[in-house]
Amino acid sequence: MKSSSLYEVPIDSLIINIAIYKWDSNDFIIVDLNISAQKTENVNKEVIIGKYLCNIFPDVKKSCLYNALKRVHETGNEERFDINLYENNRIKGWRKYEAIKLKNGNIMTIYQDFTKEKELEEILNRVNNFIDNSQTIVFIWSPKSSWPVEYVSNNISDFGYSKDDFLSLKFTYKDIIHKDDLQNVINEVKEYTKNKNDKFIQVYRIITADGSIRWVDDRTTIERDSDGNVINYLGTIIDITEQKEIEDKLKESEEQFRAIAENSLMGIFIYQDTFVYVNPAITEMIGYSADELYKIKPWKLTEEKTQASFKSIINRRLSGEKFPKAWNDIKFIAKDGKPKHARLMTETIKYKGRFAGLGTIVDITDIKNTEYKLKMLAQAIEQTDEMMLITDKDGIITYVNDAYIINSGYKHSELIGNTPRVVKSDMQDDKFYKKLWRTISSGSTYTNILINRRKNKELYHEEITITPVFDEDKNIISYVATAKDISLRVEMEEELNKRANIDSLTGIYNRYRGNEIIDIQLDKYHRYNTNFAILMFDIDYFKNINDTFGHDVGDLVLKKLTKLISMHMRKSDSLIRWGGEEFIIVSEHLNENKAINLAQKLRKMIASYEFEIDSDLTVSFGATVTKPNDTKKNLLKRVDDALYQAKDSGRNCVKFL
Repeated sequence: MKSSSLYEVPIDSLIINIAIYKWDSNDFIIVDLNISAQKTENVNKEVIIGKYLCNIFPDVKKSCLYNALKRVHETGNEERFDINLYENNRIKGWRKYEAIKLKNGNIMTIYQDFTKEKELEEILNRVNNFIDNSQTIVFIWSPKSSWPVEYVSNNISDFGYSKDDFLSLKFTYKDIIHKDDLQNVINEVKEYTKNKNDKFIQVYRIITADGSIRWVDDRTTIERDSDGNVINYLGTIIDITEQKEIEDKLKESEEQFRAIAENSLMGIFIYQDTFVYVNPAITEMIGYSADELYKIKPWKLTEEKTQASFKSIINRRLSGEKFPKAWNDIKFIAKDGKPKHARLMTETIKYKGRFAGLGTIVDITDIKNTEYKLKMLAQAIEQTDEMMLITDKDGIITYVNDAYIINSGYKHSELIGNTPRVVKSDMQDDKFYKKLWRTISSGSTYTNILINRRKNKELYHEEITITPVFDEDKNIISYVATAKDISLRVEMEEELNKRANIDSLTGIYNRYRGNEIIDIQLDKYHRYNTNFAILMFDIDYFKNINDTFGHDVGDLVLKKLTKLISMHMRKSDSLIRWGGEEFIIVSEHLNENKAINLAQKLRKMIASYEFEIDSDLTVSFGATVTKPNDTKKNLLKRVDDALYQAKDSGRNCVKFL
């Protein structure tokens, strides 16, 4: 129908949306709007007739509507286009336009609102996008014999295939099922279809495009027509290869668990409402057969006075509650009615889809009897201030006295059943402890000082004597250790040693230690011809600094100077305060040139350094190196003479002799 004839029909009688525009001064005037368009745009035409489009729709030039209207005005050609209108108080959504230029030059647009269709399309796109980015692959295949695929989601690429591989019939659904599973899958589908099961689950293997094998969980829905005939199969498959591998490993682990448990000397059991597994060691320990235990509730084996408590704990475990892993010593009643002591550890596990308790148990009746005897013996020594500790032959602590508990900071329960490693500080290496064990395990008494760590992480020194205890066959059955804390003594000795060797003001070696260092170096020189140099220096006019600025400032200068020199010499060098403002540096492997160079470097560095006093500070150096048949006396005399030569030469220089 031509535009003229369309406009000759009363536009209000048409159920389609019609708007008429007229070009004027780089904009379009709204000429007319039919009733249908007024309803679509939620506007009364009297409000907008005669107004410019840009005023009514401020962003119109940003949309394709304005540009399309302008092209139709300029070319006279019809155009069809879709636009997404911005949302405001009255206008929103998608419109599908057809724009026509009329004979009178006006532009008529015939359009429809397809917002709902667009929204449905977007929802469908989101659903497809969700599927394509999920782990679930969707298939729709026909009931024809080869199961041709009518639809598959894009994430089939996870298996190396493309969507077109199936839609082009390059592959059918049967083609990707593993040949060893195919017939079983076909038979199951036939059976489900025959029995009118519209939903069913299958697990089988498929072959990916690169030939690898993956396990899948397939949830299939059968679509039927009104007569019950199959239209197609809708399947959603998920890759469960990792889950299957885990299941296989769990099965293998269960088999390994049984193999270990059946041959273990430790009692191993699993319980739920009753025992569901016991190993042979349990039956031997407790006297009941496995069949008898499978009918017994676990708490029934404990003493009557503790049954209520055990029942409560077991029920909490069976509800899934976790408990800290720890050994518990309990009493249980054997089949013959005799009480026995046992060491028990239990944890919460999942067993065949339900919570259960997995436990290990060791008969410690003999150990308890031994502990009793040791306790009686220990009462005689509880009052001693010395620490006492007894272990079995494997180093497991069976007794500690109060002094050991007080000194270590650990509770009795934290020590018994543990090993002395609980207080080990790692300040002494494995070689040290290996020697300890070699000594006592050979039957000899061991005495030494151990550096241990209290529970509060504080280190302490322990003077210890460890004595093996033998049975009648001369086999070691335990070790008795007596010890005393000598931390205070060690601290005092270290402090005395420090005071004897370290200068209290500067923190470097003092003259006493310096003499020892020179003696050691001379001995090495005479034995191995390892030459060394001695640099002696003092501060020029140091008395003036003390007199001018005071002794406190003088002391600060000495400390700053020694710190500065320490930073600029080798770690193997020794810096010694020889007396007052006089210092010595002992440096190995230096010849005359190197000794002079070192002295010059230090002299220049000190001369250029600002010591925060209103005066220049320089030092004078004397230097020498070892010569055959040198003694400490003539070595020191030579370097002292070199220093005096430097002083006589105007100071702030280096002299070598």
